[in-house]
Amino acid sequence: MNRSKIMGASALFLGIILAVSTVAFKPVKSSKRVNAYWRFDGNALSQSKTSSEYTLIDAMDIPSCDQLDEIPCVLEVDQSVDTQSELQTILNGYGSNQAVVDDAFATKAE
Repeated sequence: MNRSKIMGASALFLGIILAVSTVAFKPVKSSKRVNAYWRFDGNALSQSKTSSEYTLIDAMDIPSCDQLDEIPCVLEVDQSVDTQSELQTILNGYGSNQAVVDDAFATKAE
């Protein structure tokens, strides 16, 4: 065989291998995070770390909140947090009632 034909075939083979490997090993796109929303039904800052003061709501039912930063109005958490017990675990991670307000999806006046 002619040396130039061998080099050409080798270059073509390497090009195909590189193209296939580039397509085959693309990273999988991560799925979008889906959230759950909990409406705070309490009326005092001291209740903000008590899960029984919250109701799980649909994203379409998020109330309008006045954003006055006094107490939480709505908390946004991962969709896997769908019981008050699981929400309490999240709330226990906050150092203070004010930390819940600071991290709230929406806030309201006390």
